[in-house]
Amino acid sequence: DSGFAVTNNLDELKWNSIENISSYEVSRYNPNKKIWELSPKTNKNSFTDSKPFPGVRNLYTVRGSNSAGVGTWASPVEIFIGNVQTK
Repeated sequence: DSGFAVTNNLDELKWNSIENISSYEVSRYNPNKKIWELSPKTNKNSFTDSKPFPGVRNLYTVRGSNSAGVGTWASPVEIFIGNVQTK
């Protein structure tokens, strides 16, 4: 168990801060390339995806790190972003 409780709201992820964690990494699955993509490290316990994939389920996971090393990835969460309408 990673110890993370990840919640989602549209394209924003939030998770509980964990004591002694100095930074977090968020990874998003890219369905077009069929790979997990890593976002820059952050010391915040939230992440907003500025370019989610519309019309599909977006998958995200998070892990923490500190001077002792890197933790395990949390179970992925899904966020569905509806199709974007353009004029």
